[in-house]
Amino acid sequence: MTKKALLWVLHPDAERELAARHSYEVKSAYKRRIEERRKLFEGLSMNDAMLFVHELDSRYRDYQPVFWCPTKYALERSAAAGLVASVYPAMEVLRVVHDKRFLSRELSELCIPGRRVISSLDEWESCRQETEGPIRTKRPFGYAGKGQRTWQLAMRKDDRKWLDDSLRQGGFVAEPFLAEAREFSVHGLVDADGVLLGSPCRLETDQAGAPVSICRLESGGTVTGAPAEEDVQAIGTRVGEALHSAGYFGAFGIDLLGVGKHFFLVDLNPRFSLGWSIGLGEKRAEALERLLRG
Repeated sequence: MTKKALLWVLHPDAERELAARHSYEVKSAYKRRIEERRKLFEGLSMNDAMLFVHELDSRYRDYQPVFWCPTKYALERSAAAGLVASVYPAMEVLRVVHDKRFLSRELSELCIPGRRVISSLDEWESCRQETEGPIRTKRPFGYAGKGQRTWQLAMRKDDRKWLDDSLRQGGFVAEPFLAEAREFSVHGLVDADGVLLGSPCRLETDQAGAPVSICRLESGGTVTGAPAEEDVQAIGTRVGEALHSAGYFGAFGIDLLGVGKHFFLVDLNPRFSLGWSIGLGEKRAEALERLLRG
């Protein structure tokens, strides 16, 4: 049987769909904004074809889809275009593992000390009193710097609105903001056969926390302060096991902050991300083969 060419079905708006719960539609403003960032995704798709999910139609029915995140919208659009999808996690599983509170509940031992889930004004005030310095807050389905805020001692004029809106939506995560920490990412795949991990990548972000560049750090390299192979394996394997226990299988990425000799888990993306192919390197083909087996 002839092997189908791969088509990367990109859905960088997946978290907004997961947060919506009921109805979801791709907004015109989002389409314009994401079109300007199209080239950023070439490091993920490499030489394979790629489309944003709202661009799919029947011309691509003979391709094998690889989903950025296999949400209900992505799978329905692909089916309507005639693409045959592999087996993917249930939508409710995707919601559970994408929720930033998942780290606090299941992997708290790997997170920054002082990270907590905030569900009320009283909990927030306690957090403010007990945390020295700035605090980074994250809504459950924030991504690429969206739905996040860094709090200084003095309140800004719209801080209270952000706080009220976040609590009305179910709460948020708060952790000490480590301004001088080194940022790294690690990418991998988890399935019934276990966890496959790539090399760590250096992650450069803008002031909002959105990634602007990613480069792979070779194993055994001499980059000052980079995580050692044993750190990568220990943290990545623990995350993969937690995802698998929750019913998830597929691609994932984690963001780490390095402080001295310690590395803290600050974000989990149970989907593809911009640095996934870069980080997997020579393991990319094996990871994709395992993914598409379902």
